Amino acid sequence: MAVCFESPVFIAPLTRLLKTKTESFQNKEIILDIVENLFCGSERVLTAVNSPACDAYMTLLRLLMQNTKTQNARANPQGLPAQMRNHLQLQDRAVELFRFMFEQRRPTIIRDLNCIGASTTLLREQGLRLPELISLPDIVAFFDDFGQLREDLKPEMIIVNDFILVIKDLRCWVKHFYEQSSIPELTKVKALQRCTSFLIQVVGLVWDDYKAVA
Repeated sequence: MAVCFESPVFIAPLTRLLKTKTESFQNKEIILDIVENLFCGSERVLTAVNSPACDAYMTLLRLLMQNTKTQNARANPQGLPAQMRNHLQLQDRAVELFRFMFEQRRPTIIRDLNCIGASTTLLREQGLRLPELISLPDIVAFFDDFGQLREDLKPEMIIVNDFILVIKDLRCWVKHFYEQSSIPELTKVKALQRCTSFLIQVVGLVWDDYKAVA
């Protein structure tokens, strides 16, 4: 079944339904769920999604559009007609979908969206922006900066949210960039080993601090 979506023929009807004003809200929600799964697919699926025959990215971006009606509806949500409530819920679901896409940091998705002139403006309307492509040297540099502290590294220096973001970047790089990277294999392995070793040290440091406080 998954192979079917490597062809735009199977994706185009989904985006067509999203653009149909008379299509039910429930069906459009299901379509967005399907589209979310497509963005987890292979490179061939992503190529099909980006096909001009599908118009998928621009269709999704249009769901983010803000106008006076939607702004007033969000400012005064009481007593809204069902059609407007459904539209706002669909817009919220589209925002979640873009956040999901950006969290993956897949280079194909970022590059395809970057080629759409209106993408930056439409994303900004919902407080979103295209993420940067992940760089292994930048990830390693983050860990090396802390690693230089060695014995001087203290638990209070560890900002958990910063580390979570870098760990997500590292995971995404391994999943989506590793095979494409021109960095020599041994260099990649050693870089990942350095990152992993330091993460083990950080987890041990934070855990010991937690036990001491508890």
